[in-house]
Amino acid sequence: MAPSATPDISTDTRARILAQAERLFAEKDFSGTGIGELAKRAGIAKSVIYHYFKSKDEILKTLIDDFIDDAVELNRQLPEKHGISTDDPLSASIDAVEGCMREMIDFMGSRKWMLKIILLQSVKDCCDVPLFDVVRKFQRSTEECCGASSESIEKKLADIQVAEFFMNFLPIISFLVFQEKWCDHVGMDDKLAKRKFIDTYVSYTRRVYWPLVTEA
Repeated sequence: MAPSATPDISTDTRARILAQAERLFAEKDFSGTGIGELAKRAGIAKSVIYHYFKSKDEILKTLIDDFIDDAVELNRQLPEKHGISTDDPLSASIDAVEGCMREMIDFMGSRKWMLKIILLQSVKDCCDVPLFDVVRKFQRSTEECCGASSESIEKKLADIQVAEFFMNFLPIISFLVFQEKWCDHVGMDDKLAKRKFIDTYVSYTRRVYWPLVTEA
């Protein structure tokens, strides 16, 4: 009989710290959360947290970096998964584009706490803007998925940067952060709101964003 696997206690503890930090930073804001409260929520001593992380700032950076890496990796996988050619993304069917969009929204919607943290941290005057890091890494992976040449990107860089940030990420994050409260406010079903948002985004992507990135 094969020996049973031994749980990695250090990995489990680190993951528990990050999971509880994500929830607290979203509920009470980063500045409103103390290490003592985080330790209590995670069921460990404060000294244990400092064993894994030098500071609360490092915990926040780890949360944001891990989230961005997961999102970017998914973004890289989606075109191939849904049969979208990197050589000719404009030929993709509506269903393929919608499939990519639905998966990305489902992923980001499952991490609403992180979206709220990133949004809150980005609007503060006294700190870096995590949204800028998200956009920078996503832009690079999207260009690779679209098969865009560096020359065409450089030529239209300003247009792409404006479209990526103000017409892509801000609307998606705002929709997911405010979706539940907005639907309650206007009396709209969550599923209908999501359907309408995806329809609008797919239309924008096919008519504006992909041609902007791919056409010379």
